[in-house]
Formats: sequence, structure tokens, C-alpha cells
Amino acid sequence: MSNKRFQTLAPILAFLIPFAVRLLPEIIAWPYPIGFDTVYAYVPWIKSGYPINLGPLEFFRGARLFPLLALMLDRYVLNNPVITIKLLGPLLYAFLGLSLYLFSKNVLKWGPRKSLLLVGICS
Repeated sequence: MSNKRFQTLAPILAFLIPFAVRLLPEIIAWPYPIGFDTVYAYVPWIKSGYPINLGPLEFFRGARLFPLLALMLDRYVLNNPVITIKLLGPLLYAFLGLSLYLFSKNVLKWGPRKSLLLVGICS
């Protein structure tokens, strides 16, 4: 494979490899959610509208990014809290793999092959 083609394919693979690794348990466990926190916290949060139903001061007091992402994805795209949580885990893990690739390539000045190997090892 040519070096130019690999440089364009490597970031896509850095997203898809962690996505596939994290999606596999979700597919195996289908239709049941994985983990205690999914049923105990995330699905009830989405159904109740958390963190949108908080006041402005309370909203900024804690870490509300994951519940906000889950709520927005559920309300505007999927409209099913269990599927939202099952899809959000692999998506966030894939973005973590992509950010790891970009960090190692741009900050550590590694080549695309070495950066992709790092993503594969960390996945």
C-alpha cells in the first residue's frame, strides 16, 4: 500500500478499530444492556430529561457531558434510551482511539503506522 494512501486510511482505521472492539460485546449481548450503570443510571437519566431539568447553577456544578450527550442523541436521533446507550459507548471509544492516534501523530511526531499500532494495542 502506498504511503500517501495509508496516511489517509490510518485515521479512519484509528476510528473503526476501537469502534469494532467496543461494539462486539454490545452485539453479543443484544438486546440486553451491558453493565449495572446502564439500567440503574443512564436510561433513567435519559427518560427524566437529566441534566436539562436542572437549574443553571446546578447544571455547571458537576460533570454533565455524558448525560447531556446521551440525552441529545436520544431526543434528536434515536428515540430509544437503551439503543442510545448501546451505541454511545462504541462511538465514544472510537473517538478516544482517533484522538490517541492524532495525539501520537501530531504531538509525539510518530509516523502513521506507529500511531495506528498504538491505537491497536490500546484497544
